[in-house]
Amino acid sequence: MRHLKILETDIYIDSIPDCGAGGRRESERRAVAEIIRRVLPGCTLRHAQSGAPQIDGMHVSVSHSRHYAAVALSERPVGIDIEESRTAQLERVATRFLDDEEMAVGALSPVELLRAWTAKEAVFKALAPHNEGVVLSDIRLSKNMRHACFGVAHCFDVEHVSHGNCAPDAILAVAVRCG
Repeated sequence: MRHLKILETDIYIDSIPDCGAGGRRESERRAVAEIIRRVLPGCTLRHAQSGAPQIDGMHVSVSHSRHYAAVALSERPVGIDIEESRTAQLERVATRFLDDEEMAVGALSPVELLRAWTAKEAVFKALAPHNEGVVLSDIRLSKNMRHACFGVAHCFDVEHVSHGNCAPDAILAVAVRCG
């Protein structure tokens, strides 16, 4: 398990074991539960009615990719997303998560497209439990993708970690509420 400190947030990343009994979703759930057990013995990860993860006394966010599980723990609202390359899929749905201005910039490289996706997913999670009805294209990213806003009242710092710094062939985004 790797531990990173990003934007005053503790990030834990571990591999997801091969699917056994119960399939992929069960393997993801077990990997996250194991991270929580190791870093917060005795704590229980619960889920709100919306599905957002909860731990008493802190903000938590969870993400998984094909091979990795990631957990973010913070004193401020936080969101995390870890993804492995999936360029063709993101190119097909880019108009659903990029706004008109972001699309007007021109073709984003596969890495920039993945960074935009992970940043917006992380912000979406950090908005929980108030993210019902939020559309990813309504989340505005700064040109360097280090800041994001939803409306005027919800601003976030965003940090990306890529490849060997978090997991091979993966990009991780962390979004933490400003202030």
